[in-house]
Amino acid sequence: MRSSLLLLACLTLALMSAGEAEAIEPEWNYTTEELMRVSISADGEYIMGRSGSKVYIFDKDSSTPLWNYTAGGYVHTAAISADGEYIAAGSYDNKVYLFDKDSSTPLWNYTTGDWVYYVAISADGEYIVAGSKDHKVYLFNRNSSTPLWNYTTGDGVSRAVISEDGEYIVAGTKEGDDGIASVYFFEKDSSTPLWNRNFSYKVESVSISADGMYIAVAASNTLYFFDKGSSAPLWSYEVSSYEVNSVDISADGEYIAAGSYVWDNRVYLFDKDSSAPFWGYETLNSVSSVAISADGEYIVAGSWDNRVYLFDKNGSTPLWSYRTEGPVSVSISADGRYITASSSGTVYLFDNNISQNGGDGDGGGSAKEAVCQHGDTKLADDGFNHCICNNGEWLCTDMEYKEKDDEGNVTVTDAEEDEEGIPTLSVITTMAAVAVMALRRRPE
Repeated sequence: MRSSLLLLACLTLALMSAGEAEAIEPEWNYTTEELMRVSISADGEYIMGRSGSKVYIFDKDSSTPLWNYTAGGYVHTAAISADGEYIAAGSYDNKVYLFDKDSSTPLWNYTTGDWVYYVAISADGEYIVAGSKDHKVYLFNRNSSTPLWNYTTGDGVSRAVISEDGEYIVAGTKEGDDGIASVYFFEKDSSTPLWNRNFSYKVESVSISADGMYIAVAASNTLYFFDKGSSAPLWSYEVSSYEVNSVDISADGEYIAAGSYVWDNRVYLFDKDSSAPFWGYETLNSVSSVAISADGEYIVAGSWDNRVYLFDKNGSTPLWSYRTEGPVSVSISADGRYITASSSGTVYLFDNNISQNGGDGDGGGSAKEAVCQHGDTKLADDGFNHCICNNGEWLCTDMEYKEKDDEGNVTVTDAEEDEEGIPTLSVITTMAAVAVMALRRRPE
């Protein structure tokens, strides 16, 4: 009877444990009726969201938007300056918009020749770059809606980034009729590219270091890393999947985070000096988005497994994960303290330094350190009980045993039992975790 109860308890807990325990809860969330995408200012004070034809701005201390603005078409892209003072947006009404954070009335707008695919803004909001389906890259100064210049590429400009000081711009295109996509590198003072490079598939993602010295490009299933002085990559890394879907580079260019799509489903961290990943972590589905803190200390990732993951640069075991209702897009403040995530129609704000992550609640704490790799097993210190790593912590059975008798038999008893003779929760939890890990690792 007792063994039956134990088996039933283990099976029940195994089913409950199929979704891993959450290690953090959001500070707040806000839900709209349409798909939401968000970015956070470098100082973590302001969050910009876009959903359908609307642009939203939030203060980090409240889930109530400071304001929202309705454009004349679907808002496909938006960006926020480092201090949160300026917000740029691009829409399928063919317009580029610039806002001040204190008003929902645009400072100005500019009409391009087609849908606006991408916008980016310098740290101080002085310069705005936009890419359009009309094949053009546009550069603006915030004081005027008249472009400083534009450059015509070979196809729709689907990606664009700008260095923090606004000195350098990178733009990437979709593949043209010839199947060729390109990346272009500009100085702000000229519409003539310093260099460009062609790829055999569309450019999925681009990122640039704060000083413009280094550029990371995701094209097809390969990550490329460039020095600003040459179109020849310093190195490249090919993943075993359909594509590298997202890339982000730390402010000093020292670290590069990347996320891969179907068949690989991994978050990667690289050092700028090597194409060999520091580490990789496999999620349960395609990685939809990655972001990295300014110093490279923290990496946040969103996945089609409906989770937000936070990592420390020193290990591939997530510091925590949080389950949402759909695929996830992520952003992180420069110091890694604040994280925004959007899933379906909901935006979430997380504080990485709150007490539930091992801090003291005053903003000076840090995320709880993982002590083991998820899924690893070992003998307990007593040499008899067994342990399994669950989300960076060891779970161990807690069984007592008596010395071997003269015939070599070991007598085993549970360390503690409740009134019904059921073993302690630590035993059942560990057995359940073992069962879940075994199911997850079983070959298909």
